Amino acid sequence: MAGTKNRARLLHLIDLFHMETDEEHFLSLKEIQERLVDELRESVSLRALADDIEFLRERQRVIEATVAHGEKRYSMPRSDFEVHELRLLVDAIASARSITPSQTQRLIRKIQSLTSRYMGKKLENQIYLDGRVKEPNERLKYYITDLHEAIATQSKVTFQYAKYTPTKKRKLVHDGQVYVVSPYGLIWSSDYYYLIGEHEQVGQIKSFRVDRMENVALTKEHFRRPSFNVSEYVNRNFNMYSGPVEYLEIEFDNQLVNVVIDRFGSSVRMMPAEHERFRVRVQAGVSDGLVRWLMTWGGDARVISPLSLVERMRQEAKKMMERYTE
Repeated sequence: MAGTKNRARLLHLIDLFHMETDEEHFLSLKEIQERLVDELRESVSLRALADDIEFLRERQRVIEATVAHGEKRYSMPRSDFEVHELRLLVDAIASARSITPSQTQRLIRKIQSLTSRYMGKKLENQIYLDGRVKEPNERLKYYITDLHEAIATQSKVTFQYAKYTPTKKRKLVHDGQVYVVSPYGLIWSSDYYYLIGEHEQVGQIKSFRVDRMENVALTKEHFRRPSFNVSEYVNRNFNMYSGPVEYLEIEFDNQLVNVVIDRFGSSVRMMPAEHERFRVRVQAGVSDGLVRWLMTWGGDARVISPLSLVERMRQEAKKMMERYTE
């Protein structure tokens, strides 16, 4: 019985160090004694506590001792995470639209448990979102797990695809068609998960927003993954719209230098042009996503080539003008 009590005391002692101490917060033997008496409902001597702490230190429990005002005090500093690292995790979770509000709270509580209650309180204030709303899709976590398994086992998946109507109802597209896809990878882009894979019915590599999927299921049919670079695919496409890859030459006003570097990377070659402008030549997928990205910058961006894209931009500009003169 005595051995059982000692083991219980050691477990409570470890929990106490974990929750109540860190690099900035210490406990004296007297404070530890008072806490354990409250929890265990039995007396414990200071000598026994000192022996317990030494026992833990000998078994590589990182318990540090310091002396303040003539009194020895103890703490268990955190070695796994620093508070700024935990803050990065909390902010990423809080800002992710694909993680529901209830999941967000559960995950943040778990992250807080990785440190002391003092440090945990510093993680309670969440960042403010820029008008974005988290989607209450509880099924998403299961879909992501299933899709990761399908990618790892090279198993084809099936699902239906849904979009919102103007009345805010989710409606299956293409009369509820069941998509069959060989999944190559999952990516995180613009706050959403996307599945990249070959759409069997059309024989093309496509991207699908996971939060718009319905009835995701793994099949028993396997596929052989071709040599395919998911990162390269993502970098060449805009807003996850796929299209034929072509060489583009685009002219930008100098004020968009940072925008161009953010999009194409610091290695992009920028050539000076007249009238406070510069040109870039890049490879990218020509799609609606590219057109809309270019339209974002209005007259501060101009396509030089290919001519087919120049014409497409003209038609889009004409369409916009007509909308404003109706």
